[in-house]
Amino acid sequence: MGILLIGLLLLSCSSFWFYTMRTAKELYNSDSGDGIFDLVLKANQLYAVCVMGGHLNYDREFSLKIFGNLNDLIPLRKMMISYKFRYRGMPAFEYAYLTPEHDAGYRFEVADLALLQDEPGENKTKIMIRETIPAYQKVGAIVFLVLGIQAIAGGIILLNLN
Repeated sequence: MGILLIGLLLLSCSSFWFYTMRTAKELYNSDSGDGIFDLVLKANQLYAVCVMGGHLNYDREFSLKIFGNLNDLIPLRKMMISYKFRYRGMPAFEYAYLTPEHDAGYRFEVADLALLQDEPGENKTKIMIRETIPAYQKVGAIVFLVLGIQAIAGGIILLNLN
């Protein structure tokens, strides 16, 4: 009976993380690739800077700068393993993450986004800012899903043996 409850706990935790990934709010979606835009971000929330329609190539990086209220440069954390997904039929990936320290308005400056395109005839590369969860929770959701299903199946088998 205990293994069945552990399996249900793992499965519910995994479901919550998948639900959080699926319902992440999109804060900005560019119609054009380059430009300057302002956003209000909440403190201690993880945000992802996503690139849609391009390919990750560290030899040809585009310019992305984020400035706070006092024109101080906000550091971005680039991830070695980027989460790839499809957004409205367009391939996309999470390029970098940021966690603001204060509720405030931030200015984003994007330049040279077209450098991520392999061929000039491809779809136009766009930028998207959205809420996200940490990478360990994304991996944990998959691991907990598999372990939860196995624990539930094992618990049902053990209950039927008694």
